[in-house]
Amino acid sequence: MDLTREEVEVRGAAYADEKIVHMLTRELTLSKEMIKTLSRVVGRLDESPGGELKGMLGALGSIKREIEGLRRDLLTYISKVSPGLYHREDWLRISSKVYGVVDKLSGIGYRLDYLISKGWKVTPEVRERLSQLASSIEGMIDLFFLMLTSLTQDLEGVARKYEEINALESTIDEHFRRTTFTILESNLSFSTVILLLKISEMLEEVSDALCSAGDDLYMIALGMR
Repeated sequence: MDLTREEVEVRGAAYADEKIVHMLTRELTLSKEMIKTLSRVVGRLDESPGGELKGMLGALGSIKREIEGLRRDLLTYISKVSPGLYHREDWLRISSKVYGVVDKLSGIGYRLDYLISKGWKVTPEVRERLSQLASSIEGMIDLFFLMLTSLTQDLEGVARKYEEINALESTIDEHFRRTTFTILESNLSFSTVILLLKISEMLEEVSDALCSAGDDLYMIALGMR
């Protein structure tokens, strides 16, 4: 049976959404590699040779460059299909926020590299708090990944993951506050405290960005019902 023009347009829009989802999931997969690397480095501060830790951080640069290439491809694709893309502005916002996550993670890597280069020490309590915060961010990336992949398969699943993301953000906010207090109460140099506070703040900003991207994705899902 021949399809009407409207049916062809709907199928074309659905394919475009699927293609964008596929491209974004690749960026998220690489983002998870970045946070896992950062988590390993944080967990081994003062326990592993500085050269080994700096070598681990060195891999972040190549991952970010790969993500930058993927983002260029995504933006090019969106520009080509924009006339038939119902949720163009939402997808552009999501893309920008996902890249913002990558940028923050890269910035955390630079700060950890500087910390290691200076030989500044971190107390076990601070290290544990930062590790816990970083692990929670990894969980947030996983949830957003699942929310994204559910978009073209299970719209009810999108709603469930959206609720889980918002619940996890509240947990991360609590981890951030505890981490901040632990850093401030630690017997560390002023410069070390400032740097560690910035790292914890950037981790919390990653959570905020993913939660905000979740809002945009939820709006797309509502428009598909």
